[in-house]
Amino acid sequence: MRTFLPLAFWYWLYNQLFFFLGALGFFAIHFIVAIIGFGGMDTLASGILITLYALILYKLFGRFLWRSRLQQYNPGNTQLLCASLLPLILGSVMLTASFAIADGKIYNTMTAMPVLAAINLSLSYLPLAKSVWTMLILGSIFNIFTITCFWRYCRKYLQQEIPWLKLFTIIAICLAVCTIIIYSITIMYLPDDKAGR
Repeated sequence: MRTFLPLAFWYWLYNQLFFFLGALGFFAIHFIVAIIGFGGMDTLASGILITLYALILYKLFGRFLWRSRLQQYNPGNTQLLCASLLPLILGSVMLTASFAIADGKIYNTMTAMPVLAAINLSLSYLPLAKSVWTMLILGSIFNIFTITCFWRYCRKYLQQEIPWLKLFTIIAICLAVCTIIIYSITIMYLPDDKAGR
């Protein structure tokens, strides 16, 4: 526990910062590409620049955040697995619970966004996603990306690997349960409010 809590905190911070900086870079790159103009190559140019930017973030987080801390804490596989899954699972449960408490009304669900942002920033931009399930899937995709980067850090700096089968089994179960609940609530309140669509 003495090792897990600091590890979980740093992983949470890493996940939050990666999304925040990634989102800033995403919008900045699209803005710059739109101003410069590449003709019919705008999408390709944006894709290349976003990929390069993600690679830069990956390198920076590895060098300045994870290299020394992973070697300092030297956690086991179970601690690595739990720390990397915690933001995604807590965020997914909070998002689903907020939707249930709000009786399937998407605008009422938005009142929980500040709490969701504190848990997992990638699951808190519901006004842009316009759907709770879409938000869940998009947030999960981003979290799987950050977990993949984290796995590479663990393999590089600790010579350890996160048990992928167990990790994706837990993620799949979490997403399946949340999806069933969201779908059931949407169907339950569909005649009165089509917000779940």
